Amino acid sequence: MKTQGTKIQRRVSLLAILACAAFFASGRAAEPLRVRVLTYNIHHGEGTDGKTDLARTAAVIKRLTPDLVALQEVDKKTTRSGGVDQAAELGKLTEMHVAFGKAMDFAGGQYGEAILSRYPLTEVQVHDLPFTEGCESRCALAARVRLGEAGPEIVFASTHLEHAKASLRLCQAQKLNPVLAAKNTLPTILAGDFNDVPDSPAIKVLQPHWTDATAGQPDPTCPSGRPRLKIDYVFFRPVDGWHVVEKQVVNESVTSDHRPLLVVLECVPSWLGFVPEMERIADLDRNPNDSRWSAADDVKHADDLRRVQGEWRTKTPAIQALLTPERVRSL
Repeated sequence: MKTQGTKIQRRVSLLAILACAAFFASGRAAEPLRVRVLTYNIHHGEGTDGKTDLARTAAVIKRLTPDLVALQEVDKKTTRSGGVDQAAELGKLTEMHVAFGKAMDFAGGQYGEAILSRYPLTEVQVHDLPFTEGCESRCALAARVRLGEAGPEIVFASTHLEHAKASLRLCQAQKLNPVLAAKNTLPTILAGDFNDVPDSPAIKVLQPHWTDATAGQPDPTCPSGRPRLKIDYVFFRPVDGWHVVEKQVVNESVTSDHRPLLVVLECVPSWLGFVPEMERIADLDRNPNDSRWSAADDVKHADDLRRVQGEWRTKTPAIQALLTPERVRSL
């Protein structure tokens, strides 16, 4: 059992490591890190005028200059879209990194979600959501993203929930919590077409774990011509990890049957974001006692430690923000 003394010792050790890293800082306050998040159900590139035009879709995205984009209803080499890999094509047209997640096989190809990112994507995962016969398969596409060389690592996810059956939609929303929130210590943004209104069970079940960036703003997103329903959202966690700077439903009525939703978030430094890094350092700092440990392992161990130390120097701005007297006293 951990004693109070053990807890204090751990806190002191953590502060000592952070303070050493902050010692290398330039002393200037870091600029707030803002992230432009866009969620857009693109209706496989087909507009309300009946024309399928990915260049037009890409132009809307580029005009809004997002850092992260969650896309829904994306075709991959289907017959109705002329065999085009739409995610790859949008990545090319917007000059952004891209990932695709298959929800189901469709029309000779695939259909699902996509992510566009100004930053490289790693650890891309597709989480299948609950499904019943007669309904479309759904998924959540998630990836890790480091927000710039010195920025924090976060998880960004795109999803699209069931449109017809409310009970199935609720089950899908419930599944998002264990796959994206449980045991995840990284700041996380979840965006997409949830096919339900703010006071519905499917949205309420998310509220204990997620914060709605557009809460209090009833602006509808669908249908795009004369919007009546707010069904597209950007959620984030932890609640004190982000500050909402801007939120707007973009006045674009032709390119898709949904309007794009743009949210600007400001990242608030949190001790939580450093937990994975602290665990890595702790693992590397253990003395190996295995008899099979070799000289080559010693070299690799030293290289790993130097790499982690170098990465920590890039985190100095966030560490400085955490080492204010008020935050230290709150530990």
